[in-house]
Amino acid sequence: MSSSTTPDLLYPSADKAAESSHNIHEDELRLRERIKENPTDILPYFQLIQYLETQESYGQVREIYEEFHTTFPFYSPAWTFTIERRIGKR
Repeated sequence: MSSSTTPDLLYPSADKAAESSHNIHEDELRLRERIKENPTDILPYFQLIQYLETQESYGQVREIYEEFHTTFPFYSPAWTFTIERRIGKR
């Protein structure tokens, strides 16, 4: 997948960016930019998920996991991370 086909959920659309550019933390933007520049680098996905969890942005976490599993469909250990985190929150 090339960086030109990176979905909007990884990098805010122009409308979303105009509304919330001041609300997005610099670390989140940096991680989203790293994913956009190199979508096959696995580490920024996990770092972004970890950051979003600290912000309690669980809807965004699910969206990033969905994109992660689209980019890395055979990386099944990531499902384990998802399940462990959900169980750990109970």
